[in-house]
Amino acid sequence: MARTCHISILLIVLGLLTPIIPLLAGSQYEGWSPEEQSLAKQLGLDLSFQAGRFRVRPIGEQTWLSPWVVEGIVRKIDNDPECYYRTKVRFHVDRYFKGEGPADITLGFAYGLGYTADHKAMSNRFQVPSVVFSEEDVGKRYILFLNLGRILLPSGEELYPRGKDDFDVSNRYWLTVDKALPDHDAPSGARSYSYNEVVSEILRVAGPQTKLSQPKP
Repeated sequence: MARTCHISILLIVLGLLTPIIPLLAGSQYEGWSPEEQSLAKQLGLDLSFQAGRFRVRPIGEQTWLSPWVVEGIVRKIDNDPECYYRTKVRFHVDRYFKGEGPADITLGFAYGLGYTADHKAMSNRFQVPSVVFSEEDVGKRYILFLNLGRILLPSGEELYPRGKDDFDVSNRYWLTVDKALPDHDAPSGARSYSYNEVVSEILRVAGPQTKLSQPKP
């Protein structure tokens, strides 16, 4: 475990590419089958790659591109200075709109306080672009668009393996009484929705997409 988490000089260099590599190697922008392309067109979705624009895409497109979409509450935020994913957000899922999983999951982020390569000092790493959680988020309810955020080597091996039930967050909306609000630092064009509007759009896309992906009898 320690060997996996300790960061060598080589891994620091590769770590600088963290915001970029998951977009290229992750599951969000893999090729779509003709059936999927046809369904997406029927649903009015544009699946073209848009670098750095995920958080301003329409809710339907965010849903299609996310293997999991959930609603729940931030329970706790931990720091793991030994590991590549230094910040670990403990999140309780009340509802899976898309995908399946446990009620309690971890959101792992590369940003936060951790040991330097020589293990003699601490450094605060920043991850851009990234959804950022802080202590003020504990107790708040969010809708999250999730992926695995894998960093893959040319061999197909995962560079920094995530733990069980550990996810990456593509985007989030803070749920107030009847609104779903984007982050204040989201790119220009991000907008708020009514709660019913965002849930309706998620289900409009998640239902047909999930049905299409199920094995045919």
